[in-house]
Amino acid sequence: MLSKVLRDAVRLHEHRAWRLAHQISIHPSTLSRWLNGAQHPKLGDARVIRLGQLVGVPADRCFAPSSDQGLPAHG
Repeated sequence: MLSKVLRDAVRLHEHRAWRLAHQISIHPSTLSRWLNGAQHPKLGDARVIRLGQLVGVPADRCFAPSSDQGLPAHG
């Protein structure tokens, strides 16, 4: 799953998401599904790391830790 940091950086970037998608060789609808959590790239996916590079997010902050996946906390 994409980290919140990466999702926010993509949404705030000067280039539109469709342009970023083309730059990392994926279809814009795939990026949209990633950003909305409808689809999850594999951990370590090089395309996600490249996306991070384009929007200024380091590779180690591109993927969500388990606590950032939007799941309800149990306690």
